[in-house]
Amino acid sequence: MLPLDWVSLVIMSGSAIGFFLALVLFNIRRPPRLSHRLLGAFMAAYSLSNAGAFLSHSGIAVLYPHLFGVFMPAVMMVGPFLYLYVLSLTVPGFRLKRAHAFHLLPFLLTEALFISFFYFRSAAFKADFIAGNHAGVWPWIFEACLWLRIPVLLGYLALSGLALRKYAHTVRENFSALERVSLNWLKLLVAAYGVGFVAVIILAQADVPDTILHIAETIIILVIGLRGMTQPEIFSRGLAGAGEARPSVKYERSALTKEQADRAEKLLRAVMENDKLYLKEDLSLADLAEKIGLATSYVSQVLNERLNKNFYDFVNGYRVEEAQRILRDPRRGDQKILTIALDSGFASKAAFNRVFKRHSSLTPTEYKSGTTSPSK
Repeated sequence: MLPLDWVSLVIMSGSAIGFFLALVLFNIRRPPRLSHRLLGAFMAAYSLSNAGAFLSHSGIAVLYPHLFGVFMPAVMMVGPFLYLYVLSLTVPGFRLKRAHAFHLLPFLLTEALFISFFYFRSAAFKADFIAGNHAGVWPWIFEACLWLRIPVLLGYLALSGLALRKYAHTVRENFSALERVSLNWLKLLVAAYGVGFVAVIILAQADVPDTILHIAETIIILVIGLRGMTQPEIFSRGLAGAGEARPSVKYERSALTKEQADRAEKLLRAVMENDKLYLKEDLSLADLAEKIGLATSYVSQVLNERLNKNFYDFVNGYRVEEAQRILRDPRRGDQKILTIALDSGFASKAAFNRVFKRHSSLTPTEYKSGTTSPSK
């Protein structure tokens, strides 16, 4: 029996746990099921790639040369599945279509190369390849795979980043509070994978011991799998219903007339100033549109074109004004900042502090001190 060192055991354990977590994700029935399955596919592809490292590091591939390189093409599926996972959480009503099969092209191309030039060669031929690999001489097919994965993975990281940026713009057009539609998990996932991938490339070129790289990949598998299973359905609060209002839409073909826009602008100001609709902490564009009886696309158009604001800034501007009125009120001078934040429509103290400073260039505490100082 082949003795395994502790690094091989760590890599093997990471891959096994990764496959187990992928299986769990595939079988989760609560929403969003498609997102869980795509994350499971990402985990499976990542774990397959890690399993290839286990075969090489443990020496099993030396005893069984036909196993060498079997899992190497799997790395070409990691980027595409990451991107599709991001889309499933950031695009309202996302569904897999035939066109998405295009994203498997890098994997299929790499697999075809291995089938044509390596998989069906003799064990002796592969043993020579392995010996050359240990001597630091890579066969051209492996060199090609290693270099091809760089533009592929970097390209999908860029696409994932663009999708996150687009979504961040979209939620500001539809929600007045971002805490429950936060993309911190996805940002962390994309950033961590991007930094990790670049680090692996740099460290590999610097001849850093592969022990560090394999352990890092194992840790990434564990963190991604465990965190991914706890993520909520981002669109559970109604963005799918408001999906027609997108900031990138150009309104040249809009049927909204000038008279309708004038009336809509007055109604928007009225419901905010008189009804104080902004005090509803989870107020959405769909809620506001329903209140004034207009389509969300028209409300978004009025906000963007007439007021030069997105929905998030429009609502939170009123909330900051409300908070400033409270902070100036001497009768409420002993109230805590959190109480003032909640009474102004904010969902949390952190969001209140962040938005308040962006609108007034002062923190709530600084603003309060300035309005209650003797010089005032």
